[in-house]
Amino acid sequence: MRFIIIGGGCYGIYHSGQLYKSILKGKLPADSRLIIVDRNEHPPALDAHGDKPNFDFVQSDWQAYLRNFFSDPTQYDPTIDGDSVQIVPAPFAPHLYFDWLQFASKEQLHELGRDDILLERAPFDEQMHLPYEYTDPSNGNHFMSRAGWTCPHSCIEPRKCPAIKDTRDWDLYDDIQAVVVGQSVKPSVTAASALQAANAQWRTRQLARPPKIRWGGTFHLSPLFAWHRHNSGPAAI
Repeated sequence: MRFIIIGGGCYGIYHSGQLYKSILKGKLPADSRLIIVDRNEHPPALDAHGDKPNFDFVQSDWQAYLRNFFSDPTQYDPTIDGDSVQIVPAPFAPHLYFDWLQFASKEQLHELGRDDILLERAPFDEQMHLPYEYTDPSNGNHFMSRAGWTCPHSCIEPRKCPAIKDTRDWDLYDDIQAVVVGQSVKPSVTAASALQAANAQWRTRQLARPPKIRWGGTFHLSPLFAWHRHNSGPAAI
């Protein structure tokens, strides 16, 4: 198998390291190749994994690499390679698959003599009212998350969410499908309950703390006293 790891920074180091462990444990074929693509000549991943077998390093822009890789049948032939080639993107990478699809479609239209057909990228303007939503004004990319907490980048989205210690009753794929057909996003019951309980516990801890008292003089108690919140506690859905 071949794994194309996008990025040679912290995420690339982690993802390729996990794959390498699987090779050593026999869960992946011993001759699997881990190809790390990074624009830098000497990325951090080279220091972390450069002395190990199974690793290859390619200095290239991500999008340029994928365009060349998928366009060259000597590198990738879907009829032969199939699922034996896997792309492992960084969690914060640009939308590489969409960009490649747009590029490949333009190339195909040009070959067919249909340069009159224009492909444009349109922003995602729908507001889904999720705990986290942000639209990048520079390109229209819409970032969203159902989590009202910080998830680890390596999360595999298990059925039981470790953050709320309950069943995940949501799925972003279903959410997007609903918005596309004009339906509203179904609220999460398990996440809302867990966050409400967490907020209640946080408030209780805050109220249980004694107030910070400021002394106004040698034997005078200042009437100004308060406790200060240094964070806003768990976000609410």
